[in-house]
Amino acid sequence: MGWTSTSAAAILAAKPSLARDSFELGDRLESEFSSRGDIDQDDFLRFFREAICQGGEAPVFLLVLDELIDKDRLLMRVAMGGCQEYRLQTRESADWFVYQRAEEDALRSEPAAFESRIREQLIQLAGEQIRKLAIAQGASREIRRLKAHTDSVTAPKAESDVPVWLRSDLDGTQAREVLADAARAGINSAIVFAHVALPRKDELVRAVITQAAAERTLGHFGEPQTPEGQEARNALSKQKADADQRAGTLLREALEQAQVVQGGGQIVEPSVQPVTLPRRLLRSEADLEAWLAEVRSAVLAKLSNGPVQL
Repeated sequence: MGWTSTSAAAILAAKPSLARDSFELGDRLESEFSSRGDIDQDDFLRFFREAICQGGEAPVFLLVLDELIDKDRLLMRVAMGGCQEYRLQTRESADWFVYQRAEEDALRSEPAAFESRIREQLIQLAGEQIRKLAIAQGASREIRRLKAHTDSVTAPKAESDVPVWLRSDLDGTQAREVLADAARAGINSAIVFAHVALPRKDELVRAVITQAAAERTLGHFGEPQTPEGQEARNALSKQKADADQRAGTLLREALEQAQVVQGGGQIVEPSVQPVTLPRRLLRSEADLEAWLAEVRSAVLAKLSNGPVQL
């Protein structure tokens, strides 16, 4: 156990209900707090948040760090050996972030620029997913591939591949328009009609602006020749990677929730999603309530994409 009898005695004196003696206490601690070896960064961050967040709210010091990085720009995140560190900005690194802020302001003043970038990423992700799909049609059950059609104005033409007419909030198309077009096309239409809503568009815009501004800044300064410049480049690269991941996650969520309609107006219901209940050792009503809250959160996250099975 790596502890002394004095330690055991102190624990039992403070909490005698834990065990009858030091041997039973040792067995109990060994079973409930067994070593699991090294953990990766994702697990560490998850355990860290669970330990420090009370009532679902982050402590003030984390909010202060975010302010110093994202608003005041006095600190920067630097990826070092797979880990994340916080460093004070130097004069040279400040030049990088001043340039980045100017690029972010420029992008915010040109909505068409970042909306075009979002649309490009949405079409790319949708195309990658659609190309993997195939359906069997007709009496012969002929296998036909699906192909994305992204012109929001002109309907796709009949061809060997099944066209998926993809429209979204970005091009000003509303879900009811897609449903009406599908109904007018009739049940013999081979077109699959799809509409992608962006309920978290503000978050997506922030991620894409950070992504584009970091990319422009990295291109502007090129490869630095000083340690301070290299730190600034590492920090910008980390911001871009985080923004890439965030934008990709939000776009995939939007695609998973897309409304898909067959010719004639029949909405395609999503398949049932399994939810695995988390395993926990419950000792009190408070433990039960915490577990139920975790289950509720997991189920609600899936319900937005369709029916759920426990």
